[in-house]
Amino acid sequence: MELREYPRPQGDNGRGIHWFTTQSAGNPVVDTYINECRAMHIKWVVFLNGFDWALTANDYLVDKLIQNDMMPILRVLTHPTGPLPADLPTLVSHYVPKGVRYFQIHNEPNLKGEWPNNDFPPNMMAKFAEWWCDAALKVIDAGGLPGLPGLATAGGEYGLGQGEDLKYFSDALDAIHARLTPAQRTKVYNKLWISLHNYNVWARDPITTPVTPQDSHCFKKFIIYDQVVRQKIGRSLPILGTEGGTRLGIRPDNPYTDTRDENVVADHTARSFAYVMDNAPDYFFCHSPWVLASQLAGNTDPFFEETAWYRANGSRQKVVDVVKAMPSHERVFSWDKPAKVEFTADSTDITQGESTTLRWTTQNVASVTLNGANVPVNGQQAIQPAATTTYTLRAVPSRQGAAVIERTLTITVQAATGPGQPPIINIASELPQYPRGGAPGPYPTRTLSEIQMLILHHTNWETATPEALAAYLVDKLHWPGIGYHFMIMKDGTIYQTNELTTVSYHSYDGNDPLTAPRNWDRQSLGVALVGQFKPGHLPTQAQLESSGKLCAWLLGNLHLTESAIWGRCELMTNPAGNPSPGCVKDAGRWLWIWRDSLLAEIRKYMGPAGPEVTPPSYHYLLFWKHADNWAQEDWAGAQTYIQRFLPTCGFDVEEAKQYTNISIVGGPFGVPESDEQALKDAGRHVERLAGEGFAGTAALLNDMAQKGQRFLHQ
Repeated sequence: MELREYPRPQGDNGRGIHWFTTQSAGNPVVDTYINECRAMHIKWVVFLNGFDWALTANDYLVDKLIQNDMMPILRVLTHPTGPLPADLPTLVSHYVPKGVRYFQIHNEPNLKGEWPNNDFPPNMMAKFAEWWCDAALKVIDAGGLPGLPGLATAGGEYGLGQGEDLKYFSDALDAIHARLTPAQRTKVYNKLWISLHNYNVWARDPITTPVTPQDSHCFKKFIIYDQVVRQKIGRSLPILGTEGGTRLGIRPDNPYTDTRDENVVADHTARSFAYVMDNAPDYFFCHSPWVLASQLAGNTDPFFEETAWYRANGSRQKVVDVVKAMPSHERVFSWDKPAKVEFTADSTDITQGESTTLRWTTQNVASVTLNGANVPVNGQQAIQPAATTTYTLRAVPSRQGAAVIERTLTITVQAATGPGQPPIINIASELPQYPRGGAPGPYPTRTLSEIQMLILHHTNWETATPEALAAYLVDKLHWPGIGYHFMIMKDGTIYQTNELTTVSYHSYDGNDPLTAPRNWDRQSLGVALVGQFKPGHLPTQAQLESSGKLCAWLLGNLHLTESAIWGRCELMTNPAGNPSPGCVKDAGRWLWIWRDSLLAEIRKYMGPAGPEVTPPSYHYLLFWKHADNWAQEDWAGAQTYIQRFLPTCGFDVEEAKQYTNISIVGGPFGVPESDEQALKDAGRHVERLAGEGFAGTAALLNDMAQKGQRFLHQ
C-alpha cells in the first residue's frame, strides 16, 4: 500500500486522543465523551481491547466513533509481552467490519516491566519478533493492518546512551526482517504501520526542540523514526502517534510529570495539533496526547488521574477549552498539492577542469531523474563536464494525472588558461558524513565566488587516512563530515574530501567550531598534508610538489593570488596547542616554517606574478556618513559581524563600486536608495542589512554572524 491508500477519517485534521486507561466504559460515559471529542474536533481515537479477551467490549464505542467520522485505533491489550491468544483472528474479524482497521500489537516492550518476571529474557529480540510476526500475519489475514508497538520514551532500560527507544526500534525491525520470509516481508511491509509514543519529556518546546538520534524525546520524534524506517525498509510507512504530548503532574513524585502548569499543556497541545494539521510530513498521520480520562472509566491509578484531561471530580484541564476553540480544517497531503521544482547550479560558466554543483529542490513529486538517472527528490550533484553540457531534470508529480515537469540547465565550459589540474581522487561522497554521527544537519554550501583563501594544515596524525579521520570526526565529535577539502598523502596522492562549495569546519580560532570567536570557514578551502611538521620534520618532496600543483590550480581557477595562501597558525590567537601546518614562535610571532618552499612550488606553475586576471574585490560593508554625523551606532553593532567575515568597511559609494558584493548597513535615511540603485546599476550584488532601529540592525548582524551567514540573499 502507498501512504495515500491507508485509511483516514473523513475531514482528517490529524488530531487524535488516547481514549480511556481502561478497556471499556458504560454507554452513557461513552456518549458524553464522544460529544466532548466532537467539540474538540478529534478525528483519531486510540482505545484498549483484548484484556481477558472480552472481544465485544467496545462495540458501542466503535459504532459511535464511526458514526462521528472518527478513526478508531485498537491497541490489543495484553500483559505481559508474549504470544497473543488464539482469539486474535476472532477479535480482528469482529471489528474490521465495524470500521476498525488499525491494530497495535504489544505495547512498550522496551520496558522490563512489560515482560514476564519484570526482566528482559536473554533471547528477548528473537522472541519479540517471533510473537509479533505471528500476530501480524494473523491480523492481515483477518483484514486488519498490524502496528509495531509504541515504545517507552527515555526508558533507559534498553540501549542506554544509544537512543534508548530508537535502538530498540531499529533492533526490532532487524529481528522482524530476519524472522520473515521474503514473501512474508512483502505481505507485512505492505500493510505495516508504526505506533509512536512522542512525549515532550520535561516539557520541552514541541515545535522548536531539535530532534537527533541521540535525543529524540520530544513531539517530533517521528522524524527520526521515519529515517530508521526508510533505512531498514526502503520507504516511509504511516506513523500514528498513539500516546504523547506534554503531561500534567501535580505531585513532585509523579513519574509522569512533564510540567505542573496547565497553561504549558494547553499551549503545547494546541501548537502540536496545528503543526499536524498544516505542516506535518505525509507519513505522520495523527498525534494522540495522553490521556482523555481515567477514573471516570474505573481506573484507580492516581498517577493516570493527574494526567487526565477530564477527572472524576468533575474538573477538567485548561487544554480542553483551548482545543475546542481551535479552528479545524482537513489536512492537505502532498499527493493532492501541485508540484514545484527548482533546478539551479552554483555556476553555469566554468573553466575546463573546474567543477560545479547542480542543486534541485522539489515539493509534492513522486520521483526525479537527472539526465535519465534516478536521483533523490531533493539533492545535489557535483559535476565536472569536459565540454559544454545541458542537464535535464524531470520530476513526476505526486498528484495523479499531473504532467511531468522538466527543467534544463546548460553548463558552459571555457578552455582553461591557468595551470592544469593535477591528478585528484575525489572521495567526498564516499566518506562518513551526515546523517551518520548525529550532527544537527549537513554542512552548509556556498558559491565558488565566496572562496577567497586557501588555508594549509597538517593532520597532526602521522598515519591519518581520509576514511579514519572522517570516521573520528563524525562518530566521536558529531561533525557533519571531515573538515578538510583536500588531503595530501606522504607519497603525494591528492584526495578531495569535500566539494569546493562545502563550508566545512577547519579554520576556526578555538576548540569548538560552533562557538569559536572567529572563523574563516565560509571564505576558505582547507588543504591538509598528512603528518606533524616541525623543524627537522617537514613535508616530503612528493607532498610539496603535489601541494604546489594543487594550490596553483586552485588559485588560477578561483582568480586568486599568492596572498590567498595562509597557514592555520597565522589565523589563530594561540596556536601553541596545535601549531598547524608546522609553525614556530619567533620574536613573539608564529611563523610557518615551510611556507617559502610551498610558494616556490606554486610559482613553477603560475609564475611569480600570479594569475593575469583579478576581478573586483569581494565584499564591502558600506556605512553612512553625513556632513555632521556618521553611523556610530551601526558601526558598534556590526563589530561581531566584521570580526566573523572580515569585509572591507567604508563610507564611499565610489569605492564600494570596486567590490563584487556590497552590504549597506542601516536604512535609507543613512545610505539613500539612490546610492543603492547606483551600485546595482554598476552590476554589483547589493543588499541592505537593516532592522528596526539601531538595535534591530545590530541584532540582525549578530544573528548572521552566529549562523555564519555573510549574505541574506545569495
